[in-house]
Amino acid sequence: MWCDPFGLEKKGPAMGPHGQLKNDPSPGQSHHLNQDAAFRDVIPRDQGAAIKVEGNAFTERGSQHYEAHRSMEKFWDQYRKGGELYREAPTNTQYTQALKRSLESAGLQPNQVNQAVRYSIQNRVQHGALGCMEVPRIPGRINQVKPLKYRV
Repeated sequence: MWCDPFGLEKKGPAMGPHGQLKNDPSPGQSHHLNQDAAFRDVIPRDQGAAIKVEGNAFTERGSQHYEAHRSMEKFWDQYRKGGELYREAPTNTQYTQALKRSLESAGLQPNQVNQAVRYSIQNRVQHGALGCMEVPRIPGRINQVKPLKYRV
């Protein structure tokens, strides 16, 4: 029997096109790495790079999916009305940095974050969205339930 002393065989969350992952019966939801609301004019919805994460993005406070979107909402707020960068658009490279932070916020392991980020970049490049180009759309707010506030 072989033992994996360094944990190199550890499987992370499933990744693949959203059209495939949304029908995957394993637990979790398909999370677009290149947010559909931002990239739908460039990347067809079902062809978008996705990762399987735990929880509901809108209602399950503290879940991977909720925390990933919560982080991205902070990023997008800068570019929305009232934000300091309103009427500007981030580059795909800036989006990549925000995506990385969001996956870290969701609690993914560093190797899983790096793998997912690489996959998202490949997916964008495949559809002509290069790093120096602006993200096609600024998504509207998703209106998650508010995080609980703890009193100490």
